[in-house]
Amino acid sequence: MCAAREPETAHTRSAAGVVVLIDASDVRDCVVRWAAEDAALHGESLTLLMTLPRDDLTVRNPEVVRRLRKLERRSAVTLLEHAHCIAESAVGGGGSPWVTEQIIFAAPVDAMVSAAQRHRLVVVGRDSISGGMLRRSPRPVAVIPDDGRDRRRRDSVLLGVAGAPTPDEATAVAFDEASKRRVPLTVLQVGCGTARSNSGAGPDVRARLARWSERYPNVAVNLVQEPGHPTQRLLHHSRIAQLVVVGRRRRVGPASLAHRHVGTAMIHASTVPVIVVPDTADA
Repeated sequence: MCAAREPETAHTRSAAGVVVLIDASDVRDCVVRWAAEDAALHGESLTLLMTLPRDDLTVRNPEVVRRLRKLERRSAVTLLEHAHCIAESAVGGGGSPWVTEQIIFAAPVDAMVSAAQRHRLVVVGRDSISGGMLRRSPRPVAVIPDDGRDRRRRDSVLLGVAGAPTPDEATAVAFDEASKRRVPLTVLQVGCGTARSNSGAGPDVRARLARWSERYPNVAVNLVQEPGHPTQRLLHHSRIAQLVVVGRRRRVGPASLAHRHVGTAMIHASTVPVIVVPDTADA
């Protein structure tokens, strides 16, 4: 029996950890389950966030607004209780993260961008994601596909490099996730003129990975360089991965366009979770 908590209605409370958007129209168990497992792996809290429309902007009758709020809140509480149970069952009793629930009357993108300021990771379902959320989020966004199959048995974490240098933030996330999951890290660099080889990698790439390997000595790294279309090659290699990590640059330019295109394409086509990591240096 899951312990029900009264959801918070303040904008957000200060907390580190993972925040997951609960879709009021369709709660995806696989999204909540993945978020809970990632929070537990990092020993962090999990916030279940549900947004409701601000009907008072279009409805002038105060009594109608009050009734709408009451009905919406009642439905939201039921959905959040279900999500809370899914989160607790996903990680078991002893390793359960601290789970809280929040209800916010605001647009989903605005609420998630605000909540992202105080969390390490934002988690959303594929149907709930929007370009605005990816562009505006100051934190990594994990997009979970509508597929509840167990991915934990898959081999590695896959870091995608689309020709241009990948932001250090994306590399850090990839190493950290591989370390926490105790799996190897495959670094795939795709671009014109590259070849499938570890020894043929450029010295800058090898040097950057070597520095991160010193921080994460328990992570085995496999560097693969291939020619071709970045999204197609990433999708090919993701078939044996449990998680894909890609970077996203904010500034306009050839490198930023490449990263944005790959990130957007991957979240819509990948059959495994994808974490899109913003480059804070471009903020």
